[in-house]
Amino acid sequence: MKIICRDAVEFPLPAGPCLAFIFNPFGAPVMRRLLTSWRKGMAERAGQLDLIYVNNEQECVLERQPGFVRLFLGQIRRSREDAIADHRILANQPDGEYASSNVEDCSIWRWQG
Repeated sequence: MKIICRDAVEFPLPAGPCLAFIFNPFGAPVMRRLLTSWRKGMAERAGQLDLIYVNNEQECVLERQPGFVRLFLGQIRRSREDAIADHRILANQPDGEYASSNVEDCSIWRWQG
């Protein structure tokens, strides 16, 4: 496994099987650009692309992308550590901008081309 920090839209997918984990990183415009980039990248390489998308607020963007097939849509239970971290964040939110629950919405997608 390798973790790389850089502009996701410009990042070329590595050769071979690839698993991307994202936690609601972008609004719809950037998410569309990212998925377009991945579609083009998959046309130029062999291998599988799976996407784990947690806190999937832009799920509708993925639903409209040709070539991606949803394998899972549901909720996953959050760990105790996640709950503690969220409570720390909530304590510093001035206007209740953030909410917490015991689960996260999640989807898993696969590029089928």
